[in-house]
Amino acid sequence: MKFLKILLLLLIIFSLYLCAYPVLHNDLGYNTDIARDFLILQDIVNTHKLTLIGPRTGGIDGLFHGPLWPWINLPAFIVGHGNPVATGWFWIFLITCSVFATYYVGKKLFNEYVGLLSGLLMVIMSVQYSSSLLNPFGAILFSPLFFYFFYKYIKLEKIKFLLLA
Repeated sequence: MKFLKILLLLLIIFSLYLCAYPVLHNDLGYNTDIARDFLILQDIVNTHKLTLIGPRTGGIDGLFHGPLWPWINLPAFIVGHGNPVATGWFWIFLITCSVFATYYVGKKLFNEYVGLLSGLLMVIMSVQYSSSLLNPFGAILFSPLFFYFFYKYIKLEKIKFLLLA
């Protein structure tokens, strides 16, 4: 069983390397959605006003994403002076945090093996998104914590867990 733990941990580390590979080689996808997000971030930096609505959704007039994703990316944008690669490194950091959060949730709800396997699945899924900085991926990064706090609310019926979810 110790071999399985080590194998899963090594696979997680290797997959994190695969996530970082495009950033290491300055090879990030920069499509129209990403450019739009960076323009929103640049506008926030220039005007010193946080936006209360996020970017427009593609295809449905009058429907917008929430503002949380630009707010999360703003510190990396400022520190990196608008460089997408600096923001890419921040995304790798977020992916790593989400892997640890997924491991933690799996371990708390089930056991260490489920935690490691869940973390591995999260990082493998993240490999395809890490090169293109897509904004819907932010929801996936925070999903494990949402489910954990919602589960805690169901079990303990304490309102603080519902608010955290």
